[in-house]
Amino acid sequence: MRRPPLTAITALLLSWALVCPTLPAQDPQSPDAKRDAQRSFVKPDPKLAKKLLEQASKEEAAGDYIRALSDYEEAARYAPFDVTIVGKGTALRSRLLREHLDGAERMAVEGNIDGATQQLAAALEIDPGNPAILERLQQIGSMKESPTGDRRAEPPLGLPQLAPEKTNKSFNLQTDVKSAYEQVAQAFGLKATFDPDLQARNTRLRLQDVDFYTAMKVMGIETGTFWNALDSKQFFVAADTAEKRRLFDPEIEQTIPLTSSVTSTEVGEVVRAVRELTGITRVSQSNSNHSITVRGTVQRVRLADEIVRNLEHGPGEVLLEIDLLEGIARMPEIWASRGPQTSGSCRSPPIWPIPCAPPRI
Repeated sequence: MRRPPLTAITALLLSWALVCPTLPAQDPQSPDAKRDAQRSFVKPDPKLAKKLLEQASKEEAAGDYIRALSDYEEAARYAPFDVTIVGKGTALRSRLLREHLDGAERMAVEGNIDGATQQLAAALEIDPGNPAILERLQQIGSMKESPTGDRRAEPPLGLPQLAPEKTNKSFNLQTDVKSAYEQVAQAFGLKATFDPDLQARNTRLRLQDVDFYTAMKVMGIETGTFWNALDSKQFFVAADTAEKRRLFDPEIEQTIPLTSSVTSTEVGEVVRAVRELTGITRVSQSNSNHSITVRGTVQRVRLADEIVRNLEHGPGEVLLEIDLLEGIARMPEIWASRGPQTSGSCRSPPIWPIPCAPPRI
């Protein structure tokens, strides 16, 4: 059977493949590379793009953000010049990255290094190879050996504390929010209760070999919820909104000593910084005891404590070590031996250049 002659485009592609070396990330033997090669050339299809857009919108409304992002980007491939479709995926990607990065920094300040690592890993999954995320992930990893991280992980006194089984579990769940929490709780020997206003929506949880607190951190992020311990074996789950936080988030009170601030003005500056950076309104100062007392949620009080520790550094000392060179020490002697200069030009010693003295008037 006679084969048809090569078209101009096919010949051009073949010549490019022969001249250009194969990149390591595009190994022709790799199944991922084959799939990417098939996906790289698509014919615009506005109808398919609109269908994918509608599907992604439903997934985003249901809280399945990763799948929604994938469908938004797939729709953009079939309608690359549709600003609305392209913008949907870009906006969702930006929002997810911002949420993960903000969550990582907040957890790092609280001393929850594992949670911060999980947040950065999720951000890296959305934006693979991002150098800033990789660098921050390395920095967070180096904090695991810091003793302050262990201190921040200590639970606040006076609040109920859970006692989950000290083991690691793996999860691959695709169900509604309440069922997911119940299965995670059961895996660690606990029981979950829920706010009656918590809306039912689908979620997906895929974790490998994680402890209870890591699983709960991921659950909260994926489902937009938070939890509080009721006793050693039971916890309460509600939607993570300002109203629900105000109703159900437990509050603690802590007195933070000031090691460097002495005057009332200095203490007032610390109080102002704590209020502006944490949002805590109940902050009182004691000039006689050199301390401030804050009352708020556990996360905000711990953040206030960390801010004060960073601000309260004692005045440092500056040590200057001065070595006088022999030539500099003998400058008066050299000037005396040279005598007054009356012209605009002079010769300097070969070892140390001495500028000419100003002409005498």
